Amino acid sequence: MSSVQLAVERLQGLFDARAAEVETVIMQAKSALDKNAKNCGCTVVAMIQDSGKFDRTSWASAIEDIEREASSLSQETARTDEMLASLSSTMASIKDGLKKL
Repeated sequence: MSSVQLAVERLQGLFDARAAEVETVIMQAKSALDKNAKNCGCTVVAMIQDSGKFDRTSWASAIEDIEREASSLSQETARTDEMLASLSSTMASIKDGLKKL
C-alpha cells in the first residue's frame, strides 16, 4: 500500500472518528432539547390542571420554572451549532489535506 493510500485511510479514520463524536453530541443535545421541551409541557399541563389551586404567586413561580427550562434550550442549540461548525472545519482540513496528496 502506498504512502498516499495510507495517508488517505488515516485521514478517513480521523474524519470518521470526528463525525461519530459530533453525531453523539448532536444526539445528546437532541435528547436534552426533547427533555426540556417535555418538562416545559408537563409544567404547563400541571399548571392548567391545578389552576384552581394557583394564586398569583404560584403562577409567577411556575412561569419562572418554564422560562428557566426554556432558556436552556438555546444553550443546547448553541452547543450543537458549535459541534457542527467544528465538524465543518475538520472536513475542510481533511479536504485540504487530500488535495495536497
